[in-house]
Amino acid sequence: MIARDNLEDIIHSNLTVIAQSMADSVETFLDSKKEAVRQLSKSIVIEKFLLTDRKDTTYRQKMEAVMRRLKDTAGIIEHTSGVFVLDNNGIVVASSEPADIGKKQKQLSFL
Repeated sequence: MIARDNLEDIIHSNLTVIAQSMADSVETFLDSKKEAVRQLSKSIVIEKFLLTDRKDTTYRQKMEAVMRRLKDTAGIIEHTSGVFVLDNNGIVVASSEPADIGKKQKQLSFL
């Protein structure tokens, strides 16, 4: 009985350490993604694009610059399939995946 109790304690302790290690890994992963999004959110290129009226002659040029930035970002951030910019209505106005443009945020697959 004592040996079994000790074995259970050891297993419990090991599983606790493993679970904490995995939780720490997930937190580190999410923090790195959060930092990438924070940096993108402060992008002057994206800000200028969002402030440009769709009828402006420079709108398309600014959108293409943003899309290049998003594609580059999606390409360098590990485990990222796409990056997009939403307007105030939750509509994708620029994306590393052009097929997503015009979709509402809730229509996008995040997994």
